Amino acid sequence: MRNSIMKHLLPLLLCVLFASSCASPEFLGKPVEMVRSIEPAPDASRTVTVKKNSIYIDNQSDPTECVIMPEGTYTFAGYDAEFDYYESAYMMERRKLRDLSVTKQWMFRGGIALARSKDNPIQAAVYTNGNDPREKGITWVLGSAFTKKEGKLWTRSDKAKPDSAK
Repeated sequence: MRNSIMKHLLPLLLCVLFASSCASPEFLGKPVEMVRSIEPAPDASRTVTVKKNSIYIDNQSDPTECVIMPEGTYTFAGYDAEFDYYESAYMMERRKLRDLSVTKQWMFRGGIALARSKDNPIQAAVYTNGNDPREKGITWVLGSAFTKKEGKLWTRSDKAKPDSAK
């Protein structure tokens, strides 16, 4: 019975839940915790542009978490062996959900980590800034649907393409 009710109420929940952020759920993703140490290398000519606010949920049938990436230009902040890191000028948001309600939400500074190699099993992720400028915490793995939306939902400058980053 509960599953039947949830199935019918889920579309309504998603509309109400995400209306405040002016976006609709784009893709599935999953929360993770990976602390990375990067080499800072700010370069304003290397950018990623997110064309609209984007919401990523962890489970389409019964979401328990989501992350909201604001639209705007993300500027190259640094790199490590696996990822290039692009910093958002705006705060990002994370929400915990339970029984059709937001139970916790918080804003954070961070951005998008893009894989430096097409062989990396994680092609894109959301990260938070650590206490040290060299510390980034990957907190949300974006699914392959994110990378497939390149050119539609998001773009990168020519200097931000994988071949030019090496």
